[in-house]
Amino acid sequence: MPLRVELKPFERIVIGESVIINSGVRTSFLVDGEAPILRERDTVTAETANTPAKRLYLCVQTMYLKNDVTRYRESYLGFIKELRDALPAPAI
Repeated sequence: MPLRVELKPFERIVIGESVIINSGVRTSFLVDGEAPILRERDTVTAETANTPAKRLYLCVQTMYLKNDVTRYRESYLGFIKELRDALPAPAI
């Protein structure tokens, strides 16, 4: 089933390894296929990944967009540990 996407003027969307930038008017289109899709507003960049949670999100985002879980697995596990270490100890 195709995904219906609506974009505001100049909004961006990542489809596979391509970034699509909308023109100056609101538009909608259908995407049919197996390519990963992520709106720009849902992305995290290396510059904005300034917390353990955001670094983990960036790693998961990269795994998804590159469709290569194996390549980023070690980094993912490191970010999970970093996030776990940053959490306060549970109250007993």
